[in-house]
Amino acid sequence: MGETPVSVAVTPDGYADALKIGPDGITTYFTEPHTQRMAMSNLLSLLSDPQFSQSSGDIAQKGNGASEATDGWPSLPSAAAPGLASARQPKFGILPGEVVYLQSQNGNLNDPEGEFASLREDVPAEIPWASEALDRHPEAVNL
Repeated sequence: MGETPVSVAVTPDGYADALKIGPDGITTYFTEPHTQRMAMSNLLSLLSDPQFSQSSGDIAQKGNGASEATDGWPSLPSAAAPGLASARQPKFGILPGEVVYLQSQNGNLNDPEGEFASLREDVPAEIPWASEALDRHPEAVNL
């Protein structure tokens, strides 16, 4: 898929469509991920880069100077962590610690105009044993 643009979900912790406590520590919000368009090759680069393939909690636990703000978004390292500011630079608009993933649904492999149309011939329309076990054909096929 190379340079094909795809919709990438971005969250501070990997939890989307979830309840989160707001900055005031009291109010609860239903949150959805930020969606950002990027080339599939850029997404794969992020997923294979150790700085970007960990959740913000993993980074904070490693004691590298990163901390998590009350809103769940990781903050940049403080001056007490020399040399880390350059290591925490964004890549393709994503900060280390932010979680990126594909999450589109609703038959994203069935849509001839969809982002993943080029993969359609490589993915079976159904898994026979699953269809047999469930006694029905799939309603949608998603990546």
